[in-house]
Amino acid sequence: MSAERRRDLRLRPDADVTVTCVADESAWRGAPYNLARGLVDLGPRGARLVTAGRLREHLAVVVDVAALDGTARLRARGRVRWSRTLGRDGPSLAGICFERIVSCWGDRFRFLAPPSRSDARPSGARDPQRRFARFSPSTGPVTCRARGLWRLLGLSANAARRLQDLSLGGTHLVCGRPLDPGRRVDLVVDLRRPAARLEAEGEVRWCRRDTLSLEPRWHVGVAFRHLPPLSRAHLVTAEKLYLGF
Repeated sequence: MSAERRRDLRLRPDADVTVTCVADESAWRGAPYNLARGLVDLGPRGARLVTAGRLREHLAVVVDVAALDGTARLRARGRVRWSRTLGRDGPSLAGICFERIVSCWGDRFRFLAPPSRSDARPSGARDPQRRFARFSPSTGPVTCRARGLWRLLGLSANAARRLQDLSLGGTHLVCGRPLDPGRRVDLVVDLRRPAARLEAEGEVRWCRRDTLSLEPRWHVGVAFRHLPPLSRAHLVTAEKLYLGF
């Protein structure tokens, strides 16, 4: 990462970091989803993010920035200070003001940690409130087709637009139409890193309209019901690559 001189020291990210920004659980009901599409820069007081759309100012969020090789990670609570869209069809940006750094370890993010905080790596990188850790891999095409007669006839349309995040237990998708909870679906995800195809049978657990988007868009949580051994092996490899487990 290269340094930039500002009021505070800022770092511009390399390609080997991932970023997630989710609404704080105290301010969000239901399963959270990643609002971030990329990291512009990072400093002791906050971060600038590329986001899925304009965010509500003062929204409480949790930001997580991690090196893909597992050598450094930052987790902080904060609020959206500003949010805007560049041009008519340009990207959306948001400025996040940190209120508290929850954890920070690794040489890359050492300057962000408060002096009183230990720089030791935590004993487990997983969130203890979740059974499976989530990550956002680079993907190619993603398909999600509802099971039923139309699927058997090969006429079921792909509901998925892209993958939001992934875990050993399931996936979070952005879809162009709603899917009813309890609906069985067939999933295919083409990973770019590592280069592999995941195929799975799943069940829709929740579905929520994206109120931040002007176009019809739904966030859908799918739990895996059957994951073939080869697909599971690819998924375990991807988890180790992105989370450093």
